[in-house]
Amino acid sequence: MLERINLVPQQSLAARIKKVTPFALMGLLCLVAGGMLLFVQYFDRQIKVVEKEINALQVIDNALKSQQSAVQQLAGKVKQLGEEEARLKGTVTHLAMISEQKQPVSQLLDAIALILPSTVRCEKIALGAKSGQISGEATIYRDIPAFVQKLSDFPSLRNVSLSVLNLEQKNESDSLLSFSIVFELQQEMAVVSKK
Repeated sequence: MLERINLVPQQSLAARIKKVTPFALMGLLCLVAGGMLLFVQYFDRQIKVVEKEINALQVIDNALKSQQSAVQQLAGKVKQLGEEEARLKGTVTHLAMISEQKQPVSQLLDAIALILPSTVRCEKIALGAKSGQISGEATIYRDIPAFVQKLSDFPSLRNVSLSVLNLEQKNESDSLLSFSIVFELQQEMAVVSKK
């Protein structure tokens, strides 16, 4: 049997490691540099994606801001219209109260005009919240108590009384009686007069 024997001297393991080490380090360095390059490119792509999303969100944000300002303007207009509506409702209520107040007072004045004797002249009719007063002149005394009695029969008036009666002499043949009649208004009439 034949055996081969290598007579060429072999390099030592340490020498072989020294020879291979620069190549291994260079390969490892290339691997690390390639990995870093891939890592940088990956993050660069991620940054670009995030920038695109940020730009899209900024566009949406600008649109929302313009919509928000439009909504604020509309809210201001709605508030202004609400205030105007409240003012108009107040005006309508006031006008309705005038109409309601006019009806009973007109009825009272119509009734006074109907029962007023021809010898009696009213100079002033004053209506307050709960009471009233009629001032005037008469040429015949008996017509004044008759007028007071007719006023007492009117349903909207209470406690009708002759409060003042004065005789005024204009000349020797003419004399006038000035009078003042006071009365209280019924509750429904007083409520209308308050409004």
